[in-house]
Amino acid sequence: IGNTTLRVQHCTAARGGTHGAERHLYDSSRTFVGATHALHAERRDAPTLNGQVRAVLHYTPHYLWSLGTAGRLLAAYQHPEASLGGPALVPLLKFVVIVREPVSRAISSYWFKSGSQAVNGPRRPTGTKGSVEHAMRVFELEMDLLRPCLPPAECFPSPLSERARCANDFDSCLIRRSSTSDQAYPHSSAAHIGKGLYAAQLLRWFVAFSPHQFHVLPMERMYFHGRAETFACYQKLFAFLSLTPHLSIVEMSALIQQTP
Repeated sequence: IGNTTLRVQHCTAARGGTHGAERHLYDSSRTFVGATHALHAERRDAPTLNGQVRAVLHYTPHYLWSLGTAGRLLAAYQHPEASLGGPALVPLLKFVVIVREPVSRAISSYWFKSGSQAVNGPRRPTGTKGSVEHAMRVFELEMDLLRPCLPPAECFPSPLSERARCANDFDSCLIRRSSTSDQAYPHSSAAHIGKGLYAAQLLRWFVAFSPHQFHVLPMERMYFHGRAETFACYQKLFAFLSLTPHLSIVEMSALIQQTP
């Protein structure tokens, strides 16, 4: 795109990854050893692109939900070694958040995880990958856990100090109301309802980074409203990333065709 080459960082088995293309560098104490280790991992995986301006897309959907990820990423990019004598990197970071309608997302998550659950309660029927009845009960239990923890509406337009308090209250409540194991509810990949609470999750990130560094894109706008809307989504995304796509109408149409 113009003079910028985009590359998605992949996490292969050789790099300790088990999630295919998902990087998972910052969302687990198992993979995040410290800020220096993370920086070295970033540089190891960053491509050499023949002197071109470089942009690396760091793809891991679980980052938005995972407790502590925003702070770990901030610590890495605030590290003295991060800028290599150049401008501070934290203000230059940009985050693209693609979200899905929460109910559809919860149902999809349940079946994708084969009926796994992150809350205490009845287990899926033996010999199955789940059932509608079991899914409904799991969703009810999750909502019972989450409801007392949800940040009030006044948290979102509030000053940074108040956002920080609200985010901390949300996380502390989730931890308090779930088990104390390492795989407790706030850390679990088998949370189905909680991952669709996008405002509460973004609140954590808006404490560490400016809201202006985020571009939130509803998946349904990209996929289900025709080519014109898909084209508009791409244009807004490119503008947010400060990219000028030098694509012909034919090339842009081919790009839209590749969008599932």
